[in-house]
Amino acid sequence: MQEHGYKNLWMSPNVAIIRLNLLIEKYGIKTVVRNGLFRHEREAWIAASFLLGWRENNNEEYWLEIEMEEATPDIHGYTLRPLKRGFHREDYNFEIVEWEEHSKGILDVIKKKCKKCYPNYFLLLVYARKRGELIDYEKVHDEIKNNKVPFLDIWILAASSNSNDYHLTRVYRDKFQICFNLNEALKKVNNQSDYATNLGRGGGTDRKNLGVVYVPLPELKK
Repeated sequence: MQEHGYKNLWMSPNVAIIRLNLLIEKYGIKTVVRNGLFRHEREAWIAASFLLGWRENNNEEYWLEIEMEEATPDIHGYTLRPLKRGFHREDYNFEIVEWEEHSKGILDVIKKKCKKCYPNYFLLLVYARKRGELIDYEKVHDEIKNNKVPFLDIWILAASSNSNDYHLTRVYRDKFQICFNLNEALKKVNNQSDYATNLGRGGGTDRKNLGVVYVPLPELKK
């Protein structure tokens, strides 16, 4: 079995979800959430959940790639749309932030990210991990639109039940919301290949499915 790192590795959303679940089973959710060693896998799970939710809107096939060399973006998302010759690749560049239990309000988290410089085609994706806090999406949208925003869009991913129901809400530029069940969304991509790689240079517009490969999970040192 071939071993593969994250570079030039396209991962299906379902694989990203499964990999984080395996880490949680091994180390416990508190360790996985708090330890920086697992940051890439958490961000992959968040982006995968976004792509699965977004897929409910258009039924397309999505892939994600964990960025390992540059500071930004955290995750690349891809979909390939067929043309008469070849494909058109649409990219999603995710800057991800987790709204955690010890964080201030979600508006503070968003405004802090907006003070930094990012390319104007990046998406800011906020995962609302802070349970028990109601999010006033109308207020968030109204406050953000009056600030300087470096991002193309700002989205909030939040659980809406204990049964893997989620809200995916765009609060900038305009308001838009998708409600989906993560378990049901995963079933719809069961037939997607686990791993692929980009063909061609840079913005190549085709992929090669890799079949069975071994991608090691991070391990805590004993």
